[in-house]
Amino acid sequence: TQVFINKIDVPATNIMWSESRNFLSILCEETTYILKFNSNKVNDFIEKVNSQESGEFEEGCEDSFEMIFEIKDVIVSGLWFEDVFIFINNKNKLCYSIENQIFPIMNILPNYFLLGYYQNANRLLFMSKNFNLISYFFPISFVYYQASILKKNFVEADKFLETIPPEYNEKVYRFLEKFEFYDIAYEKTHDLEKKFELAIKLKKLKESIIIASNLNSQEKW
Repeated sequence: TQVFINKIDVPATNIMWSESRNFLSILCEETTYILKFNSNKVNDFIEKVNSQESGEFEEGCEDSFEMIFEIKDVIVSGLWFEDVFIFINNKNKLCYSIENQIFPIMNILPNYFLLGYYQNANRLLFMSKNFNLISYFFPISFVYYQASILKKNFVEADKFLETIPPEYNEKVYRFLEKFEFYDIAYEKTHDLEKKFELAIKLKKLKESIIIASNLNSQEKW
């Protein structure tokens, strides 16, 4: 038996489900909508419909989808890896979204589209129209760390931090500073110059004096 769930009245050019089926991206010509699918509410709705012979459910399940945010960009290629939406816009910029935030990764060569993510090697795969294949190193643990920090789940974030490659340390600190998690950045960084700047910002006078003496820099005094 078919059950009408909901109608999303937008001029979609493509739709993409996340692997978990928890999220949906609806691509339009100049914008993309990221929605959360409320499977529990939909299942409850279907049970009610099947248990009653009535027309009161003809309008569907209003709570089936929840609008998370809108990407005001022209997306030419995209994919979900778990609950992370990765995409290329019409300016050849590779980006990803978590929660309601968009983060740039790099500029990609023209005429390449996203093929997939190979987790064992931490690499995004791209293919051109001429079937040329390239890859880009992108540790998903860094994205998980960002998501955990934004959710303020700091215990989980620390677990992911241990698995982030050292070459991504600078990206971690820049992310923490951007979202004003200065205390965490101060605690995690091993760069004395950066630690001194954060100590000043956090008004940690004693700590800044100790760091300045270790740096042996007259400028810090």
